[in-house]
Amino acid sequence: MFRRQKDIYILFAILLVILIISMFLSISIGSVNISLSEIFKIIFNGEQTENYNIFMNIRMVRVLFAMVSGMCLAISGLLLQIVLRNPMADSGFLGISSGASFATTLVLLIIPIKSTYVPIVSFIGGISAFFIILILSKKDSSPSKMILIGAALNAILRGGQSFLMTMYSDRLQGVITWQNGNLSGKTWGDLFSYISYVLPIILIIFAIKAKINVLNLSDESSLSIGVPVKKYRIFISSLSVFLAAVSVSYVGIIGFVGLLVPHIAKTLVGNNIKKTLPFSIVLGSILLLIADLFSRTIASPIEIPIGTVMSMIGGPFFIYLISKSSKGKKYA
Repeated sequence: MFRRQKDIYILFAILLVILIISMFLSISIGSVNISLSEIFKIIFNGEQTENYNIFMNIRMVRVLFAMVSGMCLAISGLLLQIVLRNPMADSGFLGISSGASFATTLVLLIIPIKSTYVPIVSFIGGISAFFIILILSKKDSSPSKMILIGAALNAILRGGQSFLMTMYSDRLQGVITWQNGNLSGKTWGDLFSYISYVLPIILIIFAIKAKINVLNLSDESSLSIGVPVKKYRIFISSLSVFLAAVSVSYVGIIGFVGLLVPHIAKTLVGNNIKKTLPFSIVLGSILLLIADLFSRTIASPIEIPIGTVMSMIGGPFFIYLISKSSKGKKYA
């Protein structure tokens, strides 16, 4: 773990460089390759080159979508792990993503509403699933108990979603592709709509990060300094669920980001959210950019859903966490 402030700044600068490189690679590589010289001509000279439309309306939108969704899922996972004091807390394992996905599928297939309201419906589904987990694990909130309840809830919600898709198979269209995690076909309008939902929440999280940090203390310590722990947990959990649910409504279920990224950030700079929050944002963006690049290129010309790629990356990491937990080692 890096402790000296100078080392942390250097590490953060290195990650920013990696992020920029990942952005250029994601923009450059695809079914049509765009050279770096052409990218620079478009960015700095505004030239209408041969691949200008591909750059502006496909690659840039996709890259920014990957960065924003990676950022949101990473922050969501970080907050859940702090609030629940559960190193395996993640919107996917706790049924939040499935709840959001079920609600979104219900709306897309049965109850047509304006697309601007879909993220709100997704949030209602996600927060409902989260509170069901909390209620059912009230007597025993150990990581293993919550994971088991989350797995059961996931199965129920996925079953309900499959039922809906079977009953309304004539209306599926892009629902199947979306639910497995998909960044293709997005527009600038979709991106601005997504950002309009999540940016205020991220700004709030930065504004109250000192208060969030208090939750790293024991309940007794928090209460002794006059912190209303329960209210903090409910409010911060709601922010976390909102980020995850809105992301599901726009890009589908992309698992393991909220599990993997906070662990890497904590390993690098410790548990202080003032440090882990910016690191989680950059690491989440890098991870989704790389995963999306793999999804487009690993089996080209076939595109593998980014949710599938993240499962291949995150699955072994989750097994690693379980094995360390079973040996009684500290891993958070």
